[in-house]
Parts: sequence; C-alpha cells; structure tokens
Amino acid sequence: EKKIRQMVRELAEKSGGLMTSAASKDATAAFEAIFDHLDAHYTQYALLLRHKSTIIAQDLLGELHVQLSSRMVDEALSPLEEMRFHYGIAAVVGAIEWWLRNDRPLSSKAMARELSRLHSSWRGDIQA
Repeated sequence: EKKIRQMVRELAEKSGGLMTSAASKDATAAFEAIFDHLDAHYTQYALLLRHKSTIIAQDLLGELHVQLSSRMVDEALSPLEEMRFHYGIAAVVGAIEWWLRNDRPLSSKAMARELSRLHSSWRGDIQA
C-alpha cells in the first residue's frame, strides 16, 4: 500500500501546474507527463484497477483526486470557480481510470492532446 501511495504522489507531482494553468501549452506538457508516468507504471495501475470491487482501486482514485486537489492555487476562489475546479479534477481522474481499465486504447500523446483541449474549456475564465 505504501508503494501505491508513492506512485500516486509521483503521478500528482507530474501534473505540475495543470490545475492552476490556463495555458494550453503548459496543460499539454502536464498531461503528457501524467500519461507517460501512467504508461511506465501501467502494469501496477491496471492490476489495481482491474479488481473493481477492491477498496484499493477506489482508494487509489480517491488519493489521486486528493493529491490533485492539494495542488490548487493559494487564491480565493468563488464557489463557481471552486466547483469548476473540482469538476475538472474528477474528469481527469475519470479519464485516467477509463484509459487504464480499457488497456490504453489511445496513445499517451493522444490522451494528453484531448485532455488538454478539454482542460481549456473548464479552466478558462468563468463568467459569473
């Protein structure tokens, strides 16, 4: 379990400025780092997630969400901005889970490009 948590911490660190950056280039680089990490550790992550009924798989995804959330910028967010932020994290975690559970049907580069494109739509300025 210690090794799992360490892998998740490393994965969250790979996100860099993903959750705080609206810049497409920065988001693409962060997503590439995330999916390169996932690809390098695919066997371990896939094994954990294939056991859908295990608490470990749920814990892994929950830990990833917590780690990404902890990277939130130290600025006051409106309730709408905070909701949008957490929506984005949940989308990223869901996409990672889908990719691993389905044996990486898209390349890590394709995942990075698509999530970067989606990222720009939920991380951009919010008109309240």
